[in-house]
Amino acid sequence: MDAINKRVNQSNPEHGLTLIEVVFAIILFAGAMITLLGLQSSNLARTRVDRNKVRAMLAAREILSAVEIQEEPLETGSKDGSVDEIFAGLVTKSPLPEGVLKPHEGLTAKLEIENVALPEIGETALQKVTVSVFWGNGPFDMFKTTYFTPGNLPSTTN
Repeated sequence: MDAINKRVNQSNPEHGLTLIEVVFAIILFAGAMITLLGLQSSNLARTRVDRNKVRAMLAAREILSAVEIQEEPLETGSKDGSVDEIFAGLVTKSPLPEGVLKPHEGLTAKLEIENVALPEIGETALQKVTVSVFWGNGPFDMFKTTYFTPGNLPSTTN
């Protein structure tokens, strides 16, 4: 009987956890949670930037679509304003009904048009159209794209 009691006592010398083990487990858990929260915060900031870039890209594409459908070359120069103002200067568009979310709200744009000379064709053969869309004041808070469209081609008479 003594041999059985010794074996039971040797196989299970302690029951439960010490205070040091509990504190160590809490510290490990807290460190893991702080790391996860930091990653989540970084992910939210990147998602916001990506959303703004996509909105700006779609707004620039809308302006370029309006440029593409023009039958005559555009006047050279630069125009600043909201995306809707720039777009309205290119085409007539009906206003959005009340209660509809405005997709370009908070975005500003700059439309730059300049003639590009081509050798042996003419000084106004091409137009360079640059559209910049801004969603903030920082140096990287913008989307910029350039498009070339036919300009005034010289008439050929035979």
